[in-house]
Amino acid sequence: MNVRWRYLALAALGVLILARLLTISWSDFLSLDVSAGFLGETQESPVDSIREQLILDQSRLVFYSVDGEDPSEKMAQLAEQPGIRAVGMGIGDTSKIEEILFSNRLVLFFPHWLKVHSASLESPKEPEDLGAQAAADFDVFLQSPESLGMEDYALKDPLLLLPSVMESASSTLSSSATPSIWWAELEGNTFRPDVQESMLPLLSESASGNPWIGAIRFAEASRAEIKSEVTRLNLISLLAVGAIVIIFLRRPISLAHVAVPVLFAMSGSVAVFSLLEGELHIVSLVFASVLTGISVDYGIHLLLHATEGNQRILVRSLLLAGVSSVIGFAMIIFTDNPVIRDTGLIVTLGLSIALICAFLYPPFFRKHPGVRFQRIFHQPLRLPRLSTKIAFSLLTLVALGGLLSVSWKDEVGIMNIPLPELEAEASTLLSDSATAPSTTVAVGSSYLQAISRLQEAAPGGLAEALPTESTLDAVEKFAPRGQAFIQAFQTELENRGIDSTLLAPFFQELKAYFDRVSGGKEEQRANAVLATIASQLRGPLQIILGSHGEEYWAGSMQPRQTPTPFTFSTSQSNSFSKKMAGFRRDLTQALLIGITAIAAGLLIFLGWRDGLATLLPLLACGAITLGGVAWFHSLNLFHLTGVLLGSCIGLDYLVFYRLFRRSRGHFPISIRFSLFTTAAGFTVLLFSHITAVQSVGITVLSLMVLVHLWIESDRSPSRS
Repeated sequence: MNVRWRYLALAALGVLILARLLTISWSDFLSLDVSAGFLGETQESPVDSIREQLILDQSRLVFYSVDGEDPSEKMAQLAEQPGIRAVGMGIGDTSKIEEILFSNRLVLFFPHWLKVHSASLESPKEPEDLGAQAAADFDVFLQSPESLGMEDYALKDPLLLLPSVMESASSTLSSSATPSIWWAELEGNTFRPDVQESMLPLLSESASGNPWIGAIRFAEASRAEIKSEVTRLNLISLLAVGAIVIIFLRRPISLAHVAVPVLFAMSGSVAVFSLLEGELHIVSLVFASVLTGISVDYGIHLLLHATEGNQRILVRSLLLAGVSSVIGFAMIIFTDNPVIRDTGLIVTLGLSIALICAFLYPPFFRKHPGVRFQRIFHQPLRLPRLSTKIAFSLLTLVALGGLLSVSWKDEVGIMNIPLPELEAEASTLLSDSATAPSTTVAVGSSYLQAISRLQEAAPGGLAEALPTESTLDAVEKFAPRGQAFIQAFQTELENRGIDSTLLAPFFQELKAYFDRVSGGKEEQRANAVLATIASQLRGPLQIILGSHGEEYWAGSMQPRQTPTPFTFSTSQSNSFSKKMAGFRRDLTQALLIGITAIAAGLLIFLGWRDGLATLLPLLACGAITLGGVAWFHSLNLFHLTGVLLGSCIGLDYLVFYRLFRRSRGHFPISIRFSLFTTAAGFTVLLFSHITAVQSVGITVLSLMVLVHLWIESDRSPSRS
């Protein structure tokens, strides 16, 4: 392809990229959601699915402290805002819930009554004994002060099913149904920027200390800080790399030349990414700054070596090195974490575009730009080869000790910018606290199964009064003797001077209940009643019963005493931590798969000798970096990400170095130049306020230094 067609191809590519960038709605495209990837639909099992759904449901609820003022006006204003699903007070329509509970009291609460009044479910008391006990309890109730004004109710519920249940529920409802709390349920979660923009103007000063409101303020403030920091880091990174080029290359025009692949890589990757995905997390854009440090190297390699002789050898070396990096970054695309997946995709796209641009751009193949301070570049450091290899071996062994004793810090907060005052306000959502009790949740294929599992793991509380599979089985066995129980109940009431005919409607209802249970359809009816109750729960009590798809959950504020595979805690910090740990495992798996694929490729294309000579140093540098950090700090997901990013960059350098020296013999000065540009780009990340970005910066920078030290000591690669 002649020079004219190369320029035309680059121009056409530039026009297409620019046209796409001009049509992007940046406010929609750039995600600033600090919880992105943790409130999504990624599912590994029914328990994971329910856990994520509950986190999403909780984050849709915003609570307001009324403090004596009439909230009706503010509630009406909020209800008119876009994205508001519902607004209410307390726990919902209590009269409707009470009606459902009363009309289905036998279905819901007789199984628990039978359990309480029997020695065991396997061998309940005789019907006559149970009837006598029921009559005695009813007589005691009628003579107590609590019965005043409740005579009519008592005649409809002589087994006192509801009073005992409401006593258990009082502690649960007291903290959630107070008249000083009202709530709004959102279409999206409270961390979404568009939701925050519509909610913040309506927050009253009286609600400033509310931790749920604090969570919104924290997300809004953190979002603004992240946006500012991303702009600052990318700008400083570009300036640092540009300064390196200006300082060490004699011709100033060289800066414009090497900037071409960088600009095409950055803009082209975003343009193509926007066509493939609808949203890019802004933290991924920070990680994508690796494009600056790598894509500038392609131009540097060509500028400094294209005029030395056989360009085919140079192109082959650079192409194989670049493709190796692209394959390595492509492995990240298969992880579940959206931030890391987006990073892998945008860097893969950017490097591919940068390679194409570098080989098309004619000035790279013309005149050598000249290098200042040539002594820095033309000769490798005089490092003792044997001593260096021994030092690397010892450091690898020490690092393995750190990896064997590694501790992981799986916290979503590492993706935020620390804001201590607002974090304190947001403690309810961001950590465990007394104001946000951890709820134990059990998952099942039906409400009955979920409640049964909940009682096994966290006995007690309101859920204990609800039917379970075992208590319904006990009622089914007891039902054929139900008539004897009714007769004994009536007889004992008469003996105590209570006219049993006043309770005739109740006894008819009880007889119909026993007949129905004997028919074997009570489980279906019980699940239907529980579903009706779940549909009426509002606000904070939505956690008690609910469903997602074909899975159901039951929740209790009782602590989980017996961990089981079907129960979990709804503490958001614990749930997010589990999610982060899952992403970390996925990334580790992708890393191992990527290393295997790259190793196979190196052995095939370079031969076993050069392949091993490239792969083993890279693995050693990665182990030393990760193990070294592990000795001093807890590792997180983004240390692992940094090692993966750094390994891809290091692979690029090692492959290019070995192929170049094998073909030409002398030390490639562009390798030393690449160290400077990479160090400049990633040193900037160390000054980030985001822990995740710092973690990536320190691991990539450390790994790059180690890779270059190895290259400096490797004086005579194979010429095969």
